[in-house]
Amino acid sequence: MKKFLLLFFTTALILSGVAAEPLQLEFWGNTDKPSIYYKTGEKIRFTLELLHKGEGTVSPDWVVKWSCRGDDGKAELKGTLPVAKMPHTIETTLDKPGFIWVTAQLYDKNGKPVLTPKGKRKIPVEYTGGAGAAIDQIKAVPEPGDFDEFWKGMKKELASVPLRVIEKKQIQDNGICDIYAMKIACAGPRPVTGYLTVPKGAKAKSMPVRAEFYGYSWRKIPVPKKTSADRITFYVSAHGVELGQNKAYYDKFFNDLKSNGHTQGLDPEDNRKPGKSFLSFMSLRVMRAMEYLKTLPEWDGKTLEANGGSQGGLQSVWAASLVPGVSRINVSIIWCCDLGGATVYGRLCAPVSKGPSQTVPWRMAYVPELGYFDAVNHAKRIPESCYVNIITAGLGDYISPPSGLALFYKNVRGKALLRYLQNAGHVTRSSIRKGKVFELKK
Repeated sequence: MKKFLLLFFTTALILSGVAAEPLQLEFWGNTDKPSIYYKTGEKIRFTLELLHKGEGTVSPDWVVKWSCRGDDGKAELKGTLPVAKMPHTIETTLDKPGFIWVTAQLYDKNGKPVLTPKGKRKIPVEYTGGAGAAIDQIKAVPEPGDFDEFWKGMKKELASVPLRVIEKKQIQDNGICDIYAMKIACAGPRPVTGYLTVPKGAKAKSMPVRAEFYGYSWRKIPVPKKTSADRITFYVSAHGVELGQNKAYYDKFFNDLKSNGHTQGLDPEDNRKPGKSFLSFMSLRVMRAMEYLKTLPEWDGKTLEANGGSQGGLQSVWAASLVPGVSRINVSIIWCCDLGGATVYGRLCAPVSKGPSQTVPWRMAYVPELGYFDAVNHAKRIPESCYVNIITAGLGDYISPPSGLALFYKNVRGKALLRYLQNAGHVTRSSIRKGKVFELKK
């Protein structure tokens, strides 16, 4: 019996050691009132904490470096303090409508970033968040004077190529849907490509349809693993890439898409040719994909949706603006809102792409021709019959800055929801303690 108990407790200790959760660290920030409702000139008190959970201790030798900047262009506030002095409150104001951007990093006594577990990786302990003042009064960059004429021309170019299915090849039957690899004729250098999922036994005029657009990437799009039995879904490639190819093909494809060393869409010289740029051709494929969905005999004739985040959000906005009949878009962290705001009005944004020396593309260098594609300008063309659901806008996201999302929401004419999330960047979210959500509805 004693041997059994000894074995039991030894096993329990071993299992307890295996199950022990490693030390997780995370900054968390909050304001003294709802973060998007300050007035210009009003004092903003932003409190920053360091949270931790799991096995381990916070070292007293660690230091926090923080900064606070604003869209009003005032001098940056910043400081360094030991973790023992956390939480720390930052006080500032905004002298014109816009947002403040608060960032922080955690370092050890040797000046090296402190790391925390993130899935199978370890990442630096960093923070991004913010607050806004008079955000309904943010001033927009004027749109191109011939905006509507430009898009009439683009639609005419698309119409010059008849809508024709080049290939519809069934590649899978998962018991819920038949999955097809699609290729559809389109104006521009490449066709529309993507995966279409059709619920088994779908009858004529019985199904809502949805386009799913992807974020910025230079990888192949995957065959959908989860499919829906109650709708037809088209997973659309942003690039018109051939489906199901090997790695060597995709490496070459995306390398060939580069322009003057920039990855797709980020070359200012290319963007100065708005009828022949990467964005132009992507918009043609968006329009053609939505047109194709409207031809499906199973479509119920009522529900036509577009979904996507970041670049996928931008494409969904174009779909609603440029193709009649879109009933709803579900978008998040919409890319390319207020592309000229940083240059024209000095608003904050992440670093712009600088070509070969920058491996991670953040934001396009501004040229006026980008106004044709700016989601803020397209928001005004979304019909009132289309519901706009902006699922997430990060208050610390400066790839898709919160000021741009505010302008986009302001320009939507119909019903819309905008959810700002505190403690959120473009892809980062707080996990130890959830960031607060602030909603705007109309």
